[in-house]
Amino acid sequence: MGYNKSLAAKRGEGSTVIRAPESLYSAIAFVPTLGMPPNVPFAGPACVFLPLFSSGVMSAIAQIAATYYVMLMNIDDKDAFDKANPNESICERDDVSSLLSLICLCVFIMTCLADVQVSFEFLNYINRVPNRIGDEEETKLLNEADTSAISVKKSFMNNNNEECIVETFGAGGFTKMERLWAYFWFLVKIGSEIFVILVGGGFVLHSPDHETLILNAVALAFILDIDDAAYKYSITDLQKG
Repeated sequence: MGYNKSLAAKRGEGSTVIRAPESLYSAIAFVPTLGMPPNVPFAGPACVFLPLFSSGVMSAIAQIAATYYVMLMNIDDKDAFDKANPNESICERDDVSSLLSLICLCVFIMTCLADVQVSFEFLNYINRVPNRIGDEEETKLLNEADTSAISVKKSFMNNNNEECIVETFGAGGFTKMERLWAYFWFLVKIGSEIFVILVGGGFVLHSPDHETLILNAVALAFILDIDDAAYKYSITDLQKG
């Protein structure tokens, strides 16, 4: 309970910093929106950052397609097991160690949960970005600063009469189209992860032997890492910053 109170106090004092997660899909969502001033049309960043968008589309297709084929293999493995052992449950099999199956399944679930956590950090950041007002004064200010969002520092006194400084959005933010663009890539990311979770558990448990069990678990981790590998090579360090 004390930890929760401490965390709440830090949030109230502005000590908790909310950052955009470093992932391929968040980069696609934020680089051409929050990284561009209003005088740059949305089609402009789409052309400039074509390698980034291409990587995102190809990664999403690769993850979904790979998971689909995993689902087909899982169905074949399950049918083969049911045909060979009509009166035996998958949990009662003797040819594969239950301990090893549990270890591989737990590692797979933890890997999935780590990716899901990043997805919800992504969503949290989207929800924290304000809507752009769009009036002439704000647009002029953002164009002069060559950005779409300007942060300001505000000071206030906390309950202990100590001065606290909070950095928050001062001007700019998302347009409606940009927010929808960000939500779309969040759905792509979380959707592919949920698909892998639903298919992967059975794929691990229906492995016919120890070697295949380990290989299947590694294969699922590989599918989850496709977007991370693409992120490393499709965006520059300047854009990451």
